[in-house]
Amino acid sequence: MLKFYYPTGTEDIWHKSRTGKRYRLDSLNRMIMLKALILKKSNTEVISVNKKDDSILSLAHTPTLINSYKTGKPRKLAESSGVLYQKDFYRWVVNNAWAHIMAAENALKENNITIALTDGGHHAEAGSGYGFGPINSMLIASEYLKSKRKVERVAILDLDAHFGNGTHSQACHKPWVLSTDLWRYKLDKWSFTKSEKNVFHKKVENSEQYIKLLPDVLEKIEKFKPDLIWYYLGLDVLETDRKGGVEGFDVDTLRKRNQLMAEFFTKLKTSVVISIGGGYINYQLNRLEVQEQKKELAKLTWESVYSSSCR
Repeated sequence: MLKFYYPTGTEDIWHKSRTGKRYRLDSLNRMIMLKALILKKSNTEVISVNKKDDSILSLAHTPTLINSYKTGKPRKLAESSGVLYQKDFYRWVVNNAWAHIMAAENALKENNITIALTDGGHHAEAGSGYGFGPINSMLIASEYLKSKRKVERVAILDLDAHFGNGTHSQACHKPWVLSTDLWRYKLDKWSFTKSEKNVFHKKVENSEQYIKLLPDVLEKIEKFKPDLIWYYLGLDVLETDRKGGVEGFDVDTLRKRNQLMAEFFTKLKTSVVISIGGGYINYQLNRLEVQEQKKELAKLTWESVYSSSCR
């Protein structure tokens, strides 16, 4: 049975347009649609995560950043990820971290693949949120698991289209963490960490190069022999994506990637937690087309999660 860990409060996080109209960010809307889709599937279980213990946030983030998330002050820092500060923001942030911890604990206990039905926060650096990720849940959970002696080594496999600045900038100081990444885009404000030692990343220009370099990344992980793999599954690699897009990366290429991941996880037999990375809709289309794109993206996310998990 595939288990999905869903942070309570996701439905309560809203954004506002310049005209004051309320709407949900793509990243959160997809989680909600994906949850609804999963609940209709057989042999799946959605576990709602609602925890009060916020002490875990300090495992990867500064007191100043955490306090801003708690109080909303200073507002600029509290909203540094791009997610607006609001009533249920802090509760949702804490539940994001716990969703990853609980998913990992189950994966390790049963030596299986579980899914954190949320973003892993690969852009969140120690002192700031970025890219709609207030916290780096993967690193928080890794530190927590290591402190409980449940892991000795973890690996991050980042296949989102964007540079994983948050994970790389913190992992480079943690030799027991291997942070790997295939990326196409990086913003100037994000920290840049060189590809060396326990950080391994490659910039790609097109889908052919992406698929060609993927085995090199997987080989690095295999040689590292982690107890747990965080798989940051991004669909913003699709060439039609609004904020990402890798030239030539179509649905067939995505399915090829899914197949490679399933084969890799089957070969290693290592515990895996999948986080849902980027995926952005083209809002230049008419309303009906936008709704169809949202549904299709949710379906492709489910397909990618399911097929990657089959071993």
